[in-house]
Amino acid sequence: MSVKTSIDNYKKAKSIYKEIDDMFYDLEIEKEEETEFTLNQLVNRLSDLRRSLKYINVSELEGNYTPETIDAVKYNTNIFQEALFFWERSFLRAKYTKSLDDPVRLKYIPGLNLSDDEISKWGGSNAQVAKKFIGVIAHPDNVIQYEKAIKRMALGTMTQREFQRIFDVIRHEMPQSKFTSFKQYKKENES
Repeated sequence: MSVKTSIDNYKKAKSIYKEIDDMFYDLEIEKEEETEFTLNQLVNRLSDLRRSLKYINVSELEGNYTPETIDAVKYNTNIFQEALFFWERSFLRAKYTKSLDDPVRLKYIPGLNLSDDEISKWGGSNAQVAKKFIGVIAHPDNVIQYEKAIKRMALGTMTQREFQRIFDVIRHEMPQSKFTSFKQYKKENES
């Protein structure tokens, strides 16, 4: 890579970061509606950001720029990468939460034949169990790990047996699942 390539990609990453940050803020304050189209756009822009960050080589800037400028580029690049990590999980969670509701609530949870004690433990109805399950599987900490399974559930192509295995793995997380927003997730993970 050349210095010019690194500079061009840094400028591109900075521009994409600002665009995504503005859109994310609009979604957080509910200025813009969280539609599937918007979420798909954001996921695509995250790919663009990831691609730009891949071609930034800060060490090539040495000798051409002041140490303060290089430190600022390093710092900003780290911020971009951290934001990419959180945004990717947040946008995927929002995208998949909507598409999982019907299949999980209407097909998979009733197919588990849970006892009344288990159902009451998670809210008293199959719908509440489904809501808790979706909250855990689509949580930013889990969404990447279960992405393929989530897609199969949303399409309804997962077998009940496969769903049972996934449910058994994450059922211990369901009672304490309190995740509601990206802001809360960041606050919980800053400490």
